[in-house]
Amino acid sequence: MQNTELGDTKFYPLSNSKVFLNENNVIDIPVSEIRIPVGTGITLAGKVFGNLPTTNPTHKIIALHGWLDNCELYSDIAPRIIAHYYEKNETASLIAFDSAGHGLSDHRSEDYGEVYYLWDYIADFYSALDILKWKNFILLGHSYGGILAYTIAGAFPTRVIGLIVYENLGFMNFQTPEMHPMLLAEYLRIKTSEAKRKVKRKVIIFPTFDAACQSKSQGMYTTSLSSSKKLLKRGLKRIRPDPSNGVTGGYSYTYDTRITYSNYILPMTWSLEQVEAFFKKIKCPTHVILASNGIYENGDSEGRLKFLVNAKEFKYNVVNGNHHFLLEEESIDELTSLTNSFLDSL
Repeated sequence: MQNTELGDTKFYPLSNSKVFLNENNVIDIPVSEIRIPVGTGITLAGKVFGNLPTTNPTHKIIALHGWLDNCELYSDIAPRIIAHYYEKNETASLIAFDSAGHGLSDHRSEDYGEVYYLWDYIADFYSALDILKWKNFILLGHSYGGILAYTIAGAFPTRVIGLIVYENLGFMNFQTPEMHPMLLAEYLRIKTSEAKRKVKRKVIIFPTFDAACQSKSQGMYTTSLSSSKKLLKRGLKRIRPDPSNGVTGGYSYTYDTRITYSNYILPMTWSLEQVEAFFKKIKCPTHVILASNGIYENGDSEGRLKFLVNAKEFKYNVVNGNHHFLLEEESIDELTSLTNSFLDSL
């Protein structure tokens, strides 16, 4: 198969993904890499499952991953979603993007600054959708990608026709207002000190691929080793030894190290009132799915979901699994069933 292009947007075919519907029915799902230069000055990378987005498929889906992850997060559920449409002889395209600074997407330029802003992620995706001429679409988001999804659905309620959020209840308040003076001081120190920036941006090098996967599985959000390996197929790069600069060989993360402190150093927080304002702007059918052992062990303890009063339809479920349950064998069947059932209702 030849590479396909739309202007500067390029598609590179990969091996098909096989989905076993039952013992006698296997569907081959086309998978392609996408590279799309967007209006913010970077090129977004990602994977396309199903029909190419340029073929005007009946069902158009965008999937956004979380903090320090990449589009491989959707490598298990995306083919199952497309297979469900194909079984009904319906065309569908699901694009799972790598956010800026993650996976294989470009990093922000040096003159961009020291932190990655929420709004600029949204600007990247908004530009991509306009380039692809996707006026209306379904939106999936996991964790930080869920924050982006809520925000897009609230800001552009006429464009989003369905919203599924996994493991997120809206913008998470990492800081209190009392912390803002300290955070601003720390930001200014990083912004004006090359030595401080060098320390903050230090790259961790792992001796082997397996060592990196083991570390990922034991990180802030614990996952199985198999899930970590799936994510890091796209999330690691090989580092060649450079003894003259004290660099040992091994593997390092592909993400921009500025992202590791962007969420914490920004002197900004969202009040519950701001979350409420965005949630009340969401008009489309919405389904929120949390993990039983994820980041919301107490569920919706702040009562945020009651703000989705203007959603045409609202569903809420808790599925057995950890924060990265989209990649976990114990969770994927139930997640697929809930997801496809909701998509059928749109």
